[in-house]
Amino acid sequence: MPLVNLRDLLRDAKAGGYAVGSFSIANMEMVLGVLKAVEETGSPAILQIAEVRLNHSPLALIGPLMVAAAKASPMPVAVHFDHGKTEKAIRQALEIGFTSVMFDGSHLPFEENAAQTAQISRLAAEYGAACEGEIGAVGGSEDGSEDIAIHCTDPAQALAFYEAVGFSTYRRYMELTVERGAINKKHLLEASAFLERATRFELATSTLARWR
Repeated sequence: MPLVNLRDLLRDAKAGGYAVGSFSIANMEMVLGVLKAVEETGSPAILQIAEVRLNHSPLALIGPLMVAAAKASPMPVAVHFDHGKTEKAIRQALEIGFTSVMFDGSHLPFEENAAQTAQISRLAAEYGAACEGEIGAVGGSEDGSEDIAIHCTDPAQALAFYEAVGFSTYRRYMELTVERGAINKKHLLEASAFLERATRFELATSTLARWR
């Protein structure tokens, strides 16, 4: 099964009513572990690495390994560059063959976040890759070095962000993460606490053509 675009992988998952596991990796052993699980369960998957991890896992080394592993998988596998902070690293991931990239501008003012995310979205489109953005904060951190507070996404702001950027996919913290059960690290919150907000978010965005 060939390496696939994250946009297509998630579209199929939504149509089929199933979830796709996304696994943050840092070395060859972790990549092989995910591939073994994919083969044994017959499930698609996402291999991802965040920019914060590149000090210990250089992208020039781990990136080609991730792409090659996805191409050799018996099931669909997307390769995603997670929480990208710099255009240089995001561009490098795209050159290597990643099928999805994320620009994390959640720390920026709304307008600046939207503008920079739109720029990365256009860059990803040049490579035929999906693009992800973020507003709000899920809490914790990718490498455990920070305890970032949870900041829930406002449904109206999420809609405005999507319309301003017009990109492939976006993180709907906390609504998406609680709804799908993918909360970072120790922030294991009761989904019911966010049910009302999640419902309002879904109603606000349900008519969008989310996957472009």
